[in-house]
Amino acid sequence: MSNNILKQYVDEIYNQADILLTQIEEKNFKEELELALIEKIGSESIDMLDDSSKDEYYDFLETKPVDDEIRSFFVSHIDNFDEKINSVIINFCSEIITKIKTSIILASTDVDKYSDKLDDENKSIEEILIDKNKIIK
Repeated sequence: MSNNILKQYVDEIYNQADILLTQIEEKNFKEELELALIEKIGSESIDMLDDSSKDEYYDFLETKPVDDEIRSFFVSHIDNFDEKINSVIINFCSEIITKIKTSIILASTDVDKYSDKLDDENKSIEEILIDKNKIIK
């Protein structure tokens, strides 16, 4: 997968998360996010291989292949590889956006306001806010 496509996904995550960072913070955030996405794609790709293909893959890595060769390996060993990886990417993006938005909400929540419920109900602040939101709807 080309770096341009990964950067587009990272930009989309940043835009949908609706966060404002300084230029330097944004650059660092996007670089870390891109590395996390690459790691996720790599680990999920390996997980899709059967045991014999995994052994073959690790032997293949010793030849120091370039990115296109690695992708070709996965395409030749995993049915519908591109569709499966697209699904992995979409799920990753969705999870990251949800985590960012949850963090923003939690950071702006007066936790002391819910401290009695935290003790009484053995719930996390996230669970209390979700329950409260269900009642409002």
